[in-house]
Amino acid sequence: SVIAQTLENIEIIIILDKPDNQELKDIIWEYQSRCDKIVLLTPEDNLGRGNARNLGIWSAQGKYVAIHDADDIDTPERLGEQYDYMEENPEVGVVFSWTVFTDEQGTIIPDSKSTPTPESKSLFQKQLNHQTMFIKTEIIQAFGGYADINYGEDIDLWMRLYLEDIK
Repeated sequence: SVIAQTLENIEIIIILDKPDNQELKDIIWEYQSRCDKIVLLTPEDNLGRGNARNLGIWSAQGKYVAIHDADDIDTPERLGEQYDYMEENPEVGVVFSWTVFTDEQGTIIPDSKSTPTPESKSLFQKQLNHQTMFIKTEIIQAFGGYADINYGEDIDLWMRLYLEDIK
């Protein structure tokens, strides 16, 4: 779904954090042969979630970084809408979008939609879903990216952003 984004000028950085997975590497190479937006990074060793994301963040060439995990599906307009919002509101450093959860068959789970509300005064009054984060590259780099921890690296990042009053 990232390849199908309506925002055209994007860089799709894929971190293959299981470098010995040749089958997956072949699939990515196939997509790469059809889409010149894809950059494949293959660390020698498994880095773990936070460090793998940091590799992508420090490799990013664009003004913004969007998080998208392998099992996420975005609407085609997601990145364009977030980009437009950030460009129209330069005082904002990070945005999130709504999320709908599905089961294994792709059926929407009733009442699973979460929506971060702009009226909220803090990150913690919002329902945040990490996979929808869209953040200025300079901000996430200035904060050192993700912590090298096993769980909760997203919450750790949000807390650091909150403590510095990043909007």
